[in-house]
Amino acid sequence: MALFPPYQADPAAVYEAAADTEAKVKPLASLRGALKSQHAQALAATEGTLTPPLSAALGPVTQVLESVLQNAAFAAGCTRLWGDAITAYNTGVDRLNRRYDEAATNNFGQTAPSLWDYATGGRIDEYIGDLQDHQQAVSAARNALVAQLKREEDALQATLDEEAAKVSGWLAEGATDASVLALVRAGAMPLSVVDIFTAVDFSGLDMRALQQRLLAMGRSEFLDPAQFPTAASAKRLLDLLREDGVPPSGYGPLLERFWLLTATEKAGIYLDGWDPSQGADANLPNLVASYGYYGELFMNNPDFQWAGMAAMIGPTFAGGMFDLQMLKQLSDLASGPLDAAPDWLVGPLLPPGIRELVVLGEISEEEFRFFETSLLQMQKDIFSDQMPMHEAFMAHGIGGIEEMYDAGLIDTDTYRAWQDIDSGEPGRVTAGNEQLLYREQHDVIGQAYDDMRGYHGPVGQTMTYVMGAIGAPGIPGAQTLGQYSPLTFGGEVEAPGVDTPPIDLPGPIGIPGVSTPRPYGSLDVTTPLPVGNISDFDTRWDLIDNDTLPAYQQLLAEDPQQVRDMLTAPVGDRIDAARLSNNIDDILARLSDWDVDVEIGVR
Repeated sequence: MALFPPYQADPAAVYEAAADTEAKVKPLASLRGALKSQHAQALAATEGTLTPPLSAALGPVTQVLESVLQNAAFAAGCTRLWGDAITAYNTGVDRLNRRYDEAATNNFGQTAPSLWDYATGGRIDEYIGDLQDHQQAVSAARNALVAQLKREEDALQATLDEEAAKVSGWLAEGATDASVLALVRAGAMPLSVVDIFTAVDFSGLDMRALQQRLLAMGRSEFLDPAQFPTAASAKRLLDLLREDGVPPSGYGPLLERFWLLTATEKAGIYLDGWDPSQGADANLPNLVASYGYYGELFMNNPDFQWAGMAAMIGPTFAGGMFDLQMLKQLSDLASGPLDAAPDWLVGPLLPPGIRELVVLGEISEEEFRFFETSLLQMQKDIFSDQMPMHEAFMAHGIGGIEEMYDAGLIDTDTYRAWQDIDSGEPGRVTAGNEQLLYREQHDVIGQAYDDMRGYHGPVGQTMTYVMGAIGAPGIPGAQTLGQYSPLTFGGEVEAPGVDTPPIDLPGPIGIPGVSTPRPYGSLDVTTPLPVGNISDFDTRWDLIDNDTLPAYQQLLAEDPQQVRDMLTAPVGDRIDAARLSNNIDDILARLSDWDVDVEIGVR
């Protein structure tokens, strides 16, 4: 049995009570975040006399929500601090008990007399007396140690009582600037409280030390930037970290969250409600907002060539996310163009990719949803990667990009790309934007394409192949993958005949051998289908680098007005025009236009 028992309350239960308090108001926090985010979007789109009243309109609502959130956060922080106090007491008591146990194992530092030594040394008559002296010494040493340990336990108990009185007093008084700061400094509240307690001055906190404290306490979630619903709320903590000298590597995720929130608010997207798994119809407003914002960026700064290209191609890409089930109609695509050729000629020569088109007719609704969600996630991932960089550059020039680089958010190639864009030199600007395009295709969505191609064996292989076959580039003068690299096949095939050897019979008569004429044929086919699969990076980049991108750059140089006309057209209309439901007949006609040359003969 331990010398000192632990405190009667289990700190794990106390921590759970604190977490439960926070969990109960989490829906209110989400509501407040949604209101503030959508309000920020509305303000970003408003100018003139409406701005002041719109700016003030949300105040009464958020004040009520913030009051509830403040009370809950403060109560949870106090409860968690009490849990920390119990933990500290129990840790101290455990240390005292270990000291006692170690001393007891060592006879409290006293060496016992050895009966063997006394017997062999002729001093057996002295043993009993010396043993009694030893036992008295052990008892005295034990009592001295226990007294010392008890004094230390009393100090631990006094500290625990002080913490109990402090927490009780804070709860009775309610949150004050001093108590909130003390709780944050102690690591009992997440750093997101800087967004809730807007009237508290947190500038006196040692943010670097606080970060280290939270990590040492195992509370890394208290640093989670996802707790900040708006750019303004994230910026408050970001500014505190910057002012306190925390290096960018110490706030990288928060920096990324801040710039992404800045972009989504300008674009009119509620970031925390952006969920690709909800499907294309539910995400249509986000698609429209994304590509519309890309277009605005380019129109305001023609050096943002990546944004202009994405704004041109994006609606066509987005249109292909809808009505994917209609691709079932392509399952027998090869049957019509090859009707003129017999099966014995076509069968051995037909490429596997065309043969597997029949898989399209067997794809389930769940599998179609996988591809739809994957494409929507790719679109969100591209926005989430590219827009923070653009926002940082617009706000702080190359210095904003350098901060992202120092924070570990971008690599050296990307940093140099932005240096090229910043140079203003046409050749370097073009090269920098091409590097951003490479980053998008290779680093951001490359794995997602691979995952789609590998999904459910021939299902993924066929679906991604067809994506490349039907996909239009959305840029005048650019080719589809099938136009750029059309699939051709052919060869010569001899049909099986009948060959029997002669049979010798007894006598002069035998059965002669038989050899029937053999049909043979040659087949030469050029299809509108592509050789490669668009999900393969090398195939995709070859098309982009040698056809799509040059066509875009030529359009920028020769007809900038056409670019502006395209980018100012309503994005929703452009997406709708690209939907499969509005193009399936044209797609079927285009993909059925094969050049088939058949020759049949008999040998």
